[in-house]
Amino acid sequence: MLKYDITYSLPQQHFIDLVFYVDHVKEKEIKIHLPTWRPGRYEIGNFAQNVQQVKVYNNLLQPLSFEKISKDCWLIQTNSEENFMVSYRYYAATLNAGSTYLDESQLYINPVNCFMYLEGRVEEPIQIQFIIPANYHIATQLPKLSKHTLIAENFDQLADSPLIASASLQHLQYRAVSTDFHLWFQGNVVLHEQKIISDFVKFCTEEINLFGDCECKEYHFLIHVSDTAMYHGVEHLNSSVNAIGPGEKLMEEPLYNDFIGLCSHELFHLWNVKRIRPLSMLPYNFKEENYSSMGYVYEGITTYYGDLILLRAGVYNLEQYFKEVNIHLLKHFNNYGRYNQSLADSSMDTWLDGYLPGIPDRKVNIYTEGLLAALILDAHCIAQTEGEYCLDDILKLLYHDTYKKGVGYDESTWKACIESITGHRYDWYFKEIIHGCGFIEKYLDQALAIIGLQMTLSKTNMLENRFGIRGSSIDEKIIIAQLSPDSQAYNLGVAKDDIIIGVNSMPITTMGQLLAILDNADTVLLSISRNKKVYEYSLTEYGQYFMKREIQQDSKCTSQSKAYFEKWSRQNRIENSF
Repeated sequence: MLKYDITYSLPQQHFIDLVFYVDHVKEKEIKIHLPTWRPGRYEIGNFAQNVQQVKVYNNLLQPLSFEKISKDCWLIQTNSEENFMVSYRYYAATLNAGSTYLDESQLYINPVNCFMYLEGRVEEPIQIQFIIPANYHIATQLPKLSKHTLIAENFDQLADSPLIASASLQHLQYRAVSTDFHLWFQGNVVLHEQKIISDFVKFCTEEINLFGDCECKEYHFLIHVSDTAMYHGVEHLNSSVNAIGPGEKLMEEPLYNDFIGLCSHELFHLWNVKRIRPLSMLPYNFKEENYSSMGYVYEGITTYYGDLILLRAGVYNLEQYFKEVNIHLLKHFNNYGRYNQSLADSSMDTWLDGYLPGIPDRKVNIYTEGLLAALILDAHCIAQTEGEYCLDDILKLLYHDTYKKGVGYDESTWKACIESITGHRYDWYFKEIIHGCGFIEKYLDQALAIIGLQMTLSKTNMLENRFGIRGSSIDEKIIIAQLSPDSQAYNLGVAKDDIIIGVNSMPITTMGQLLAILDNADTVLLSISRNKKVYEYSLTEYGQYFMKREIQQDSKCTSQSKAYFEKWSRQNRIENSF
């Protein structure tokens, strides 16, 4: 059996010591790899940059020859040794939902970051022994051979099994349907246990009932509570890591709503991506990019349901739900990248710059655009089947036609499921919503109307709405963050990162000063600083840019739309506010 020993000596220095024991070697040379990315984050992680002091020994602690042949692969000359060990150190100084971290209070490991694997032997079981303080408990989805010894069926399970080892873990437990759920909190926080358990039971039950089953007997929420602002989650096979903060505000709105929404989203991934998986990720290839154009399904639909489930379960009221959707509407309408790159292509490009701002107006966010694409699909499904079916049923069909049969899916599979449930062709949907640019708005108002909702339009401020300029105040400077490509300012040459230093020959240093002048000015002469030079631009054309959009119930909607709203939201469980 392959084995790992994990320990450390000076936790303040953040170095973890790992020893990988390999037995029954027959080859004269063998390759070991460190994963180059982690599932749930579709970009290259380059975890090997945190590795140092790699050494290889035989059982007599005699060194074996090896060389590094790529950024995360080592070629070992075994000298006909049947057993050898690889020792190395991993620097763990970053704490988020997908990292590995060590300090005086905890050892937190995402094995996909720091555990090497043996080429050709990834299906073998692996034993992991921790040499850590006796009072540390380990929170993880992996089975335990003893208090500090774990076992994984294979490398894929190990890589997908984060853990927190600490003496200060807070543990809550409950049961939903037939699954035992565990909540493990690490960090400074005072928990309202009854409220947390009540809300978690509600949304977990709702998600299990949507898919019809939950194959895992136990599920673990590993929750890092930070002293500072944090919001990040990563899904795993039978667990998730959720990082939230600051802890002193966890039980207060709006942070508690963010926390419950984060956990609902990550649990939904238990089905959507951990089991219902694109063909290109079945199995995961840890050596290189696993490209897929289906991000609008595995991330977009999950984002859509993360909050909708909370509405249906009665954890969110309508006002709270609309607030979350409005955040995505703001992101969508403020992103002119929707005219330049499709949702499918943006999914492919998560591997390029999907988690970075990128160049102006290049791409769309697969979480936000995927949510809106899911809303449009859901509403059309309800209308076309006269309220008999909805997106839930399409997802369940995909679940049973792929995961239950041991296969992955691609766009043709997804399209077939949609058309099977609705009884209609969806060529238009894939041509315009998924592969087209700028078509979401064409269908969004119609989709909202189907389920008795409408979108309202309101102003934010004069700089944004009249002139298409979004700015922010930083250190007594007003820095331009974004411009509408349709605005006069953009086409005259005002640029991102310019500094606004005056309006109508009046110096300004704050946004309040700027907006006060704009509110009372018929003409505008904008003074800009760029590269230590001053430029002036006369703005005479007004538009309607960066408007605020919000959804609400339509009090004048038809009785049919009210019925469809009930199908969509499970209105019989929430207050009727029509």
